[in-house]
Amino acid sequence: MALKVYDNNEDIQITEHFSSSELKCKCGKCKISLINEDHVEMLEELRTYLGVPIHINSGYRCYDHNKEVGGSPKSRHLCGDATDIVPLGRLSLHELSKHLYFDGIGYYNNFIHVDSRGEKAFWDFRTE
Repeated sequence: MALKVYDNNEDIQITEHFSSSELKCKCGKCKISLINEDHVEMLEELRTYLGVPIHINSGYRCYDHNKEVGGSPKSRHLCGDATDIVPLGRLSLHELSKHLYFDGIGYYNNFIHVDSRGEKAFWDFRTE
């Protein structure tokens, strides 16, 4: 696992299409973010395959921000290996995510959560 610490005041290009500023904690108070670069490489594979941009709603979260947004105390966002992305087609993205070896895949009304937790997990919290 390639977990790295990034300075939130910098914008470092991690892959061709993703930079540290897209994946950093959005609380505005943190000075650093943890980002698993292997996870970002999988996002890059997904983006390349789709041929269209992927919007990241949430990447790394510090403990305070995770609590503010109602995240699980065991959220993978705290570990830097989870992202919430805007769905581009729920079923196709789900199937594609499985193919690209994302371990955790969760459906929500406005986004899909993908993570690299090391074991398979699937859930669907859509209400619409």
